[in-house]
Amino acid sequence: MKKLSVAMVRSELILIGYWRRKAGRGWPADDRWPSPEDFVDSSWDANERDQVADYLGRGFVVRACMGFSPCRMCGRANGALELSDGVYVWPEGLKHYVDDHDVRLPEPFTSHVLASIEAFETAGRDESWWRSFVVREPHASNEESFVQRADLDMDSGRNATGWRDAEGNRIDA
Repeated sequence: MKKLSVAMVRSELILIGYWRRKAGRGWPADDRWPSPEDFVDSSWDANERDQVADYLGRGFVVRACMGFSPCRMCGRANGALELSDGVYVWPEGLKHYVDDHDVRLPEPFTSHVLASIEAFETAGRDESWWRSFVVREPHASNEESFVQRADLDMDSGRNATGWRDAEGNRIDA
C-alpha cells in the first residue's frame, strides 16, 4: 500500500492585511490595526508588486463572511473572503490595496511570496506517481472509441493484439 503525504498547514496562520477602521456607518473606530496609508510606496518595483498582487489573488479560501469589507482608502466594496497560502491568512481585498493604492506589504511577507513563487517555478516534476494511474485497457464507457483487433507487431514480426482508436491508429500500452 502506498503512503500518501499531506501538506501541512500551520496550526496558527499569520494574519496580514487587516486595517484600522475609522468611526462611521454605525461602527466605532478600531485603532488596534495598522493604517494602509502607512504602507503606501509608489516607488515599489512594479514587477515585484505585480507578483505579490497576483499571489494574493491565488490563495485558498478559508472563510467566507456575510458582507463586503469596504476599502479603508477609497470606500469600494472589497471582498468577503479570507484567503491563505498555509502560512499567512489575508482578506480578499488585500490585492486591491497592492494593485490600486501602491500598498507595499512588510518585507517578511514579500520575501515569503517571492520565495514561494521561486520554489514553484524551479521545482522538479515527478511524473511517476501520476503515470502510475494509467489504465491499459479502455473503460467500459469509452469502449465505443476503441477497436480491439489482431495486428502484426512490426517490431517483433509476430501477431499481436493491440488497441486502436476509432481512426485505426495504434495506441501503445
